[in-house]
Amino acid sequence: MSNAPGIPTTIPLGDKPYATPYYSLGSEICQNLYVENAQSENSKAQYYLLKTPGLKRFGAIPTVNYGACRCNITTTAGRTFLVFGNRLVEILPDGSQSLIGSLNAQSVTGPVSACENGNLLFLVDGYNGYILRYTDNNLTAISDPYFPGVAAGTITPTCCTYLDTYFIVNVPGTNQYYWSTSYYMSQLNNTGLPYPIAPIDPATQPDGYWTPLQSGAKIGKSDNISWLINCNNYLWLFGEDNSCEVHYDTDNYNGQLFARYQGAIINVGCKAKNSVATYQNNIFFLGTDIAGTLGVFSNDGMSPLRISTRGIEQLIETMGTWSDCQAFTYAQSGHAFYVMHFPTANRTLVYDAVTNAWHERTSLIQSTGLLARWRGMYASSSFDKIIMGDPNSSAVYALDPTYFQNDNPMDAGINYIRCVKTTPINFASGVNVIYNWVQVICNQGSGSTVDNVDGVGTDPHLQLAWSDDTGLTWSNERSAPIGRQGQYANRTRVLGCGMGRNRVFRIAMTDPVHFILVALMFNGNPCRF
Repeated sequence: MSNAPGIPTTIPLGDKPYATPYYSLGSEICQNLYVENAQSENSKAQYYLLKTPGLKRFGAIPTVNYGACRCNITTTAGRTFLVFGNRLVEILPDGSQSLIGSLNAQSVTGPVSACENGNLLFLVDGYNGYILRYTDNNLTAISDPYFPGVAAGTITPTCCTYLDTYFIVNVPGTNQYYWSTSYYMSQLNNTGLPYPIAPIDPATQPDGYWTPLQSGAKIGKSDNISWLINCNNYLWLFGEDNSCEVHYDTDNYNGQLFARYQGAIINVGCKAKNSVATYQNNIFFLGTDIAGTLGVFSNDGMSPLRISTRGIEQLIETMGTWSDCQAFTYAQSGHAFYVMHFPTANRTLVYDAVTNAWHERTSLIQSTGLLARWRGMYASSSFDKIIMGDPNSSAVYALDPTYFQNDNPMDAGINYIRCVKTTPINFASGVNVIYNWVQVICNQGSGSTVDNVDGVGTDPHLQLAWSDDTGLTWSNERSAPIGRQGQYANRTRVLGCGMGRNRVFRIAMTDPVHFILVALMFNGNPCRF
């Protein structure tokens, strides 16, 4: 065995977590840390990892818990509405909640789909369609007999969108969709009733708002429509059986108003209907291709673009149940995130459309130390904040990059954010290495008192563990200080880290402070036996 001093070696942390599905190539974990590209030529690395923002309570603790957040929308007029349980609530600028009205008493779980036209908010929940009139906050269930499901008393639409002055809904269990009367046309519709110049008020003028002739169908492949959405002013129709097609407004008011865009039949479908979300001109969804292969997709124009890695796909496949995925998008700090909640699997996966990198988000249950899926549920941009709901309560949060913990849903307590990152495997040509010391490169000297009672965060530490079987089992954690506030020369180092080959290191940090993770460095000697 050599007694010569080892040469310090730096292990970059990688900018594409969850790229591989195989443990033999190194176990990958990236929780509550997202990749940021370095913008300065003086940076220590080409990229680094930032701690995810905290969920800071917005407004007072709710006095009544109506239930989980099921919808979150900010209108063009800047009003923000959330659905909790079966209650529609408006969030005011000071964070207070104003109860607007109630949905069907049976409608208490599952996502609610919403869209708006500047004058009216339109919602569907699978039980009813609803219209909220902004001028007087009148919330009314749609009773028009031609609205899908009303006359027959069957299930009503589960998704809606707005395109070119028309509200559009699906007809569950079919390949059909319906659109409403236009608000601004002055021609005659097919029932002989005039389109008024002013917006139709469905609460007082239901006749002529929906007609059976204002309908279209997904016919390129006639599987049932699982979801529909407006992306870049085109109507995307997602099928249940590995297909999707795009329709457009033909301006043919006396004929078939919406028609299929030629060539826009995509051999990727979406059985996880609530996974569909858009950001700007891009659409995101969890689906299967024509061969039945699972993947997360975006779009390149009107062509599918697979954005999931094999590691992410294998992770989703092993969940058992993934069709209950509920997803949404938001943008913050120069990044655009696609957030995927898996309620049954109790996990949250997040894709960053700017860096094309994945990470996980978790919630730390303080009383047990166990991890659960992230609590940020649906997002909208309002009051110069990212407003989010909660999957279990009527709590409302502002997603704050300067807040390094998560507030509890319905009381004054907090939960810390546990950040975890594993390194790429140190193969060392299959030779055993004696690790004299291991040092984590991060933002040393970042301590600051967050909890004045216990002093948590004053002297932050991270925990280091390692595995010599590519992440199947781990050593005990060793603690190392990041440094009190201003201790920028602190060395976050652990001495005497044993001997091994095929080593993976795991870095964890729970203290409620700003955290930037750059790289891991070690000093080691090759072993002769």
